[in-house]
Amino acid sequence: MNLSPFFPGKSLLEQARAVLGQPLGIEIPAWTQDPQGYYFGGNEMAMTPRAMLRIATLMRDQGRFDGDQIIPANWIDQSTQARTRSPYSGLDYGYGWFLTQSGFVIARGYGGQIIAAHPEKDLAVVITSDPTSPARSGGYFGQLMDLLEGPVLSLA
Repeated sequence: MNLSPFFPGKSLLEQARAVLGQPLGIEIPAWTQDPQGYYFGGNEMAMTPRAMLRIATLMRDQGRFDGDQIIPANWIDQSTQARTRSPYSGLDYGYGWFLTQSGFVIARGYGGQIIAAHPEKDLAVVITSDPTSPARSGGYFGQLMDLLEGPVLSLA
């Protein structure tokens, strides 16, 4: 779903604040812009663990949060369909979301920041790590995935 027709002339930051920030009750700080002033789609987005967890909950619950449909369920379904595969992690990738074989839907950030939802197991998980360290797929990120796919998944 392209939200831009609903917000003509609004920046990606303004749209994120209107569509996610306000309904979820979270602050979405400004993040990196390109030389033309357009906000990047997902780089350097600083969010609190509480804000990250609310997004994980939104994804787990098919776009619903606190009883309200924030994002259309059909968009959640479309964005979590495999469109390609990451050559780095080997994970399938939808529209902005990595997809594991076990059923996790994951957003990952630099240094091992992870937003994870597992709708079938009713899990919403956030992992924060050292944001100054790269978390390569074969190294630290792989260890975090082992944590999710092992002990965390076994709790459900």
